[in-house]
Amino acid sequence: MAGKTKEERSQQAIKYAKEHLKRIPFDVQKDYYDTVLKPAADSAGMSMNTFIKTAIIEKIERDMPDMAKKLPDMPKKRVNRKEELTNTCREIFEQLWNEKISDIHSK
Repeated sequence: MAGKTKEERSQQAIKYAKEHLKRIPFDVQKDYYDTVLKPAADSAGMSMNTFIKTAIIEKIERDMPDMAKKLPDMPKKRVNRKEELTNTCREIFEQLWNEKISDIHSK
């Protein structure tokens, strides 16, 4: 989309959405959203959109094996970005700590 104006990109996105996407209205009680859905999505490191889509896919895979065959190929492992980042930070800290301890013992 190089060289296109913001307006042209916006119009192209709208056109794509009209041709390729289907909106599904989904209403829940605010309290249920605030106390169950949002914390669950956050805990999984997912947006609400991804969380709902993942739940639908997992339900189909679990309970409707014939329908599951029609699903597009998708990664089976859902990555929890917060957990992944925490683990990476922990690994870096442990590596630095061990190097520091080794330096102290070698002196």
